[in-house]
Amino acid sequence: ALSAEVAAWLSSWQQDIPLQLLEPFQKQRQAKTAVEKSISELRAKLSQEREERRQESLLSGRKYEELQTDKEDLQARIVRESSQLESRLQALEKRQLEERQSWVEERMRMEQLCGGQLQQLELCQGNLTKTDRDLAIAETAVNSKL
Repeated sequence: ALSAEVAAWLSSWQQDIPLQLLEPFQKQRQAKTAVEKSISELRAKLSQEREERRQESLLSGRKYEELQTDKEDLQARIVRESSQLESRLQALEKRQLEERQSWVEERMRMEQLCGGQLQQLELCQGNLTKTDRDLAIAETAVNSKL
């Protein structure tokens, strides 16, 4: 009976011992698998983040290039419009100067014309006064002879 009990116990022990000895290895294997899975997930996440950063960088680069191009276009347009406005301003200033000069010349011509007309008027008034005196003398002479 003792040997049957020892044999049963030994049989049970032979089945339990390998399981008990393997249990830490299985736990370690499970932990290792969990760590490897976590590492794999982290690597995938890192790879995804790197790809997102690369895409963001490319997008930022394109956006910068677009903005740079827009800036250069705007600067060129400003220079072009500024040049056009400068030309128009110079033309207007030149025309204004020419008009002022023309006005000065016209005023001088009109003043000379008025001066000449005034002299002619004074001469005519002098002639008229002389003619009026001559007429009065002639009338007096005619009236005295009658």
